[in-house]
Amino acid sequence: MSERLRGSAVNAPAFIRFVKKCNEIGVAIHSFRFLRDSELVAAADFAPYTGKEKMHVYSLSKAFTSAAVGIAVDEGILSLDEKVSEIFPDKMPDVISENLSKATLRDILTMQSGHPRCVLDKIIENGDSLKTFFASEFTYEPGTTFIYSTAGTMVCGAAVTRRSGEALDEYLDKRLLKRSFQRMYLISSSNSTPYWEKTADGICYGGVGLRVGADDVAKFGQVLLNGGVYNGVRFLSDEYIKDASSSHALDVNNGSADWVAGYGYQLWLNNKSIGGYRGDGAFGQLCIVLPEQKEVFVMLCECNNMQTELDAIFDYMKESRAADDTDFEEAIALTESTFAMPRTDVPKGSIHYICGVNHSRIFGISLVPEGDRLVMELDCDFGKQRIVCGNGEYVFSSIASMCLAPAIIQLHRYGEIEPFNVYSAFTNENGVITVTMRHSDLPHTQKWIFEGDKLKVVPFCGGLLQTDYSLRRI
Repeated sequence: MSERLRGSAVNAPAFIRFVKKCNEIGVAIHSFRFLRDSELVAAADFAPYTGKEKMHVYSLSKAFTSAAVGIAVDEGILSLDEKVSEIFPDKMPDVISENLSKATLRDILTMQSGHPRCVLDKIIENGDSLKTFFASEFTYEPGTTFIYSTAGTMVCGAAVTRRSGEALDEYLDKRLLKRSFQRMYLISSSNSTPYWEKTADGICYGGVGLRVGADDVAKFGQVLLNGGVYNGVRFLSDEYIKDASSSHALDVNNGSADWVAGYGYQLWLNNKSIGGYRGDGAFGQLCIVLPEQKEVFVMLCECNNMQTELDAIFDYMKESRAADDTDFEEAIALTESTFAMPRTDVPKGSIHYICGVNHSRIFGISLVPEGDRLVMELDCDFGKQRIVCGNGEYVFSSIASMCLAPAIIQLHRYGEIEPFNVYSAFTNENGVITVTMRHSDLPHTQKWIFEGDKLKVVPFCGGLLQTDYSLRRI
């Protein structure tokens, strides 16, 4: 059994069709996990990814926040029918509108707060996140109108903090992710404590910003499937999970089949032909739970169209009901070759550029040969950063620079800059040097193409990164 493709009942032909389909529709798989009856049916990691990376799972974070709320309810420190004005009396505006006075924690948990839009942008701009949320207009009667709101999820997590006295990540780590007093770990991949990004005033975003690994998400999905139990230990009540995975609201404006089937407590219901439910995050992060089939499917990837991704996954799950080792070696080869880079010529000498004005605040770039590799040096606001690029292989680098962050990440990063971890390789074709960087902690890829005095940055998922760098070679 390969380290990159393993499991008790791998169906190799179905796997091959699935991977090829994903490549065809623009789904770049990093890792996936497929479990049935608590057994690992198939697990795949595509080089250079190992499955141990802590990945930013975007809105899949919401499912974990929902679990924290459920645990708080189980502990008796929160009630879903509590008025948020009673949970946060000090964060209310001087004049509380009728709609705000009616809003309960359940309303916000089901994306029916009463806001006409998500107010995360206001929260990012202002110093007091909770006051900003509650000061925003509550146009609709709470509990009547679905408006997807990452800011609302932040409030749900903050409610846990308010009643427990612990930050959301700390609270969840102690009660779900790590139960050290029982010597049992739900989260077991490297760096056991997950990272959760916070607002300017120190509140976990809740709706985004959680970084966990593929195995971590798979175990979490198994907790949900098992009614709150993992390895004989209860983490969450079955009652809460059943309620959370039932439809409480409808997103009637979303035309995609798997986004109009209903919404629970930060969980989406799958279309009726499939059944079950899921947590999902931007660019393809998924934790799918199918109770009738007793299956869990986890995907960490990069894609633009999540409906086509889901369709491909559901087809694969149906085709993988029985093991089949036909063409198993071909299946393994796909995990090594999907993102493979060719060997190339190393530039004969260093190349140095001065950058024109850019919002990333990169002042200079150098391409420096080091043996068989190429080092891209960035002179930026955070000093010189080195990205080691492999030749025919990806090489890991960790750098402290916002210039490599997708715009969606730059929007909500505060305080000390967290390192960005990338797997990098380069090619050199007719003097055009291309550096490919695959983030290991973000589901994003970018290519930096140097041609003459021009640098073009091309993201895999469009519109995320600056593309207009002017250079002067020196």
